[in-house]
Amino acid sequence: MPAIALPASAVAAGAVKVTIRSAANPAEELAFRLPRTKRFRKMFKIWAERQGGAAAADQRFVFDGVELDANDDPAAVGMQDDAVVLAELVRPPLATDS
Repeated sequence: MPAIALPASAVAAGAVKVTIRSAANPAEELAFRLPRTKRFRKMFKIWAERQGGAAAADQRFVFDGVELDANDDPAAVGMQDDAVVLAELVRPPLATDS
């Protein structure tokens, strides 16, 4: 799948290619080009929307064994070009009748 395009100014500023891959189905992935200081929030939202509308908050995103926060950016977590982020759906526990 092609990377989501960024303006030339973002690429010139040192963008990195980041691929989000489904932990449940590794063939399911989406590639992005992000400026090194762009927060992950929008990328997570786009991934969630493409996964059937699940909220980004219901997803867990992991890079190099560390869970990413929506306020993190590629520079903060040491991402280089061709980084792979694993995404898994995290369902909140069901309420029980007591």
